[in-house]
Amino acid sequence: MKHKTLAFCYSFAGGIIQAVIAILVTVSYVMDHDFIDYFTISWASWGLISPQILVSFGLVFSFFVLAGAILIGVSKDSRRIVVGSTVVIIFSLASLVFNGGGFLIGTFLGVGGGGLAYIIIRPDYSA
Repeated sequence: MKHKTLAFCYSFAGGIIQAVIAILVTVSYVMDHDFIDYFTISWASWGLISPQILVSFGLVFSFFVLAGAILIGVSKDSRRIVVGSTVVIIFSLASLVFNGGGFLIGTFLGVGGGGLAYIIIRPDYSA
């Protein structure tokens, strides 16, 4: 089951990158430093919502990605692996919208790892 381990590693790395970037952006706003014009691809650039709220959503979503990755890594049941991969994919894409997805690298790793876990299991829903 080395492919399951690879899916776990991709998903977990994506969640870590998303969390680290969210924390760095939060610290830069608190310290009034311009870390980067980070929200050019998200809602804060349009003035619809506060950047601090967006970063907090991104941080929460990154923790869901990490939880889904752990579920992929420790589960032996195929249904739990499918649930974990679905959680990783959904919250990686949501983090892209709310937090920039960890400079897109975190989103690509999360979606890739979640997709890999889903493809490896090949769930059968015919029954």
